[in-house]
Amino acid sequence: MGRIFSGALRVAFGLALADCGSDDGPGPSSGVDGTKQLPALSAGEVGTFCDWAAAKYGGYGKRVNCGPMSYSIWSDQVDCSAYFSTMFSHCANGTLAQEEACISKLAASPCLGRDNAECRALDDACRPL
Repeated sequence: MGRIFSGALRVAFGLALADCGSDDGPGPSSGVDGTKQLPALSAGEVGTFCDWAAAKYGGYGKRVNCGPMSYSIWSDQVDCSAYFSTMFSHCANGTLAQEEACISKLAASPCLGRDNAECRALDDACRPL
């Protein structure tokens, strides 16, 4: 369980790449059915989600500096899809809408991490019963 949440933390900071809080870019969702459980997403849907998530933070390969730490997003959709496919396979009760809400919140303040209601709700949904 600890690896899942440390991985989720890596996602939070790994996504934190663009200029903080930009309102430009993609909309509030990837366009994939947000009610779908994360492990049920097809490879194509994960790819669509990854493109949306990367765009929220300025695109693949972007970096952001958060004080003494620097984080970068995945190099491309293949890298992102591999990462999220693994993460999603361990989150049977989480939905894509919860993941998108967490990422949208992180995009508003990428250096603050996952300490927000949206990401906590996702983390709670991903905890084993």
